[in-house]
Amino acid sequence: MRRLAMVALGLALVAAAGCGEGPAADEPTEQTAVAELESLADDVMSTGGEVVDTLEAAGLEVARAGGKGDYCQSTPRPGFTFALGGALAEGPGDAAYDGQFTAARNALVDDGWEVDDEGEVTRSGQQQPEAWANLLRDDWRLTLRRDPLEGSDALVFALTGLDACIRIPDTTTRVPEDLEEVPLVGPGAQQ
Repeated sequence: MRRLAMVALGLALVAAAGCGEGPAADEPTEQTAVAELESLADDVMSTGGEVVDTLEAAGLEVARAGGKGDYCQSTPRPGFTFALGGALAEGPGDAAYDGQFTAARNALVDDGWEVDDEGEVTRSGQQQPEAWANLLRDDWRLTLRRDPLEGSDALVFALTGLDACIRIPDTTTRVPEDLEEVPLVGPGAQQ
């Protein structure tokens, strides 16, 4: 019996010795998380460039667009993500927004995006409802809606990856500075 207890104790010590020697194989490291974020950022910016090209080919003027590294989910573990947002140049009044929305939606559907969900919403103080849509293609979601800033009539768009939250080791891991804001169109964009 004593021998069995010694064997059990020995196995427990060997198992415990392996603890704390570094991340487990499935635990992320800061280096792998940053590499995955850089890869996601490249994919988002590439797909975002295709969206901008499609909108401009439809005769719409993209005033600004850019990507942004950010954090996603806080529990059970924090993560990184990267998304792209943009806006069309404002037109005069509701008719301009309606025309921009219809032209953008139709051009994107013609380019292979599928409508996942769409509808209309009426903002407080407004008489007319305004259209919005969520589109899907591959592993991407693209949202089209009116700019929520009061007084703005611009169509805005947001591109995110489906399930694009990259696990990071802990809350001390930071989004690299060069991925905090990445302009695609507008001020600071590389031509």
